[in-house]
Amino acid sequence: NTSVQAGVINEQQDLNSLLLLQQLNGVFTPYVHDPGNALSWRRDRVYANAGSYISRKKWQLNVAMPVIWQSIRYKEEDYKLDRNIADFFVNPVVRLRLLVASEDNIEFSMNHSNNVGNIGGIYRGAILSSYRNLQANDAELQERSNSSVKLNYHFQRSITMLFLNGEVKYNRVKANSIISTIINDNVQRTVLLPYENDQNSFSAYAGGSKYIFPLKTKFSFGLQFQKNWYDQFLNGDRLPFVNNMIQFSGGVDAKLWKRFTIVYSGAAVWNDSRLSSASTASSSLSSKTFRLTQRASVGYSPAKRLLVTLKGWQTYSQRPGMNDVQYVFLDAVLRYKLLKWKTDLDMDISNLANIRKYEYFSLQSNRFTANTFAIRGRMLMLKATFFF
Repeated sequence: NTSVQAGVINEQQDLNSLLLLQQLNGVFTPYVHDPGNALSWRRDRVYANAGSYISRKKWQLNVAMPVIWQSIRYKEEDYKLDRNIADFFVNPVVRLRLLVASEDNIEFSMNHSNNVGNIGGIYRGAILSSYRNLQANDAELQERSNSSVKLNYHFQRSITMLFLNGEVKYNRVKANSIISTIINDNVQRTVLLPYENDQNSFSAYAGGSKYIFPLKTKFSFGLQFQKNWYDQFLNGDRLPFVNNMIQFSGGVDAKLWKRFTIVYSGAAVWNDSRLSSASTASSSLSSKTFRLTQRASVGYSPAKRLLVTLKGWQTYSQRPGMNDVQYVFLDAVLRYKLLKWKTDLDMDISNLANIRKYEYFSLQSNRFTANTFAIRGRMLMLKATFFF
């Protein structure tokens, strides 16, 4: 089968904003560091796509070749901003599926895409992006291309309820600039540094599930490895970093003696970010984290219309040089069904341990982030749900 598509897309956007600051005496005053935003944006796009699908007994092939011409014009007089950009893109996609057995198949895919930023990356005036952040930009549009190759294998035996799958993927992102963030006058401002920016990643995954009929239980597991290469500016120096991530996950879903249900899921994640071996900079620019997350619920139905569920969530985080962080949250739910009235009555008790402070840290792209949150303590909620 062959298909051809063509079309025209016209996009017009306007961004207008003004910041007012409330003083201690209740009076609102204008934000004096910039005049706000009065930005106009227009994107015109003409596209055509030729695709072909071939299906045979043992294989299927899908090929698409979209071509796009686009023109972008944006203007903001207060900042003497007036740009007109034209681009031509070709974004090919290839997918091949091979049937190696009655229920087993191998899939190969390859694609390349190009894209340009949007109005959210070019406005110059500060905007209150959240309750605590002022965000602005001092950058042109970033152009990015993305190329990826992926190989999947699917193995299944429906009669015995055994399912296995594996995936290997390589991805490369190439941009004409590097995004940088500076903070000035309490405004977080995004700028683009004029350097070629290549980011590469490799990932491999294997997982599966098996249902054990005598136990009325499903077991599942997953193992993932991911490696990322990227450059980052630190104190004015461009340094190459590599990030490794290993994740193991597992789960159990069981129904016992018709009245008990047990559901468990857990994931352990190891992150390691460091300078690549090609760099001669200090090896102190490295960081490791470990995070374990477990969730479990036990349900018990002492009567036909009554269900009692106890839920638990445990999280444990570890980083060298810091105290370990661990929390255990417990919830309980009592549900009674009024069949005649088509109504469910619920009593939900959350945070039984009455935890009021939650700390969380993460590691991503060599950025270590630590957060502390004040959370609601123990709470009881009654709820009635009506069905029509």
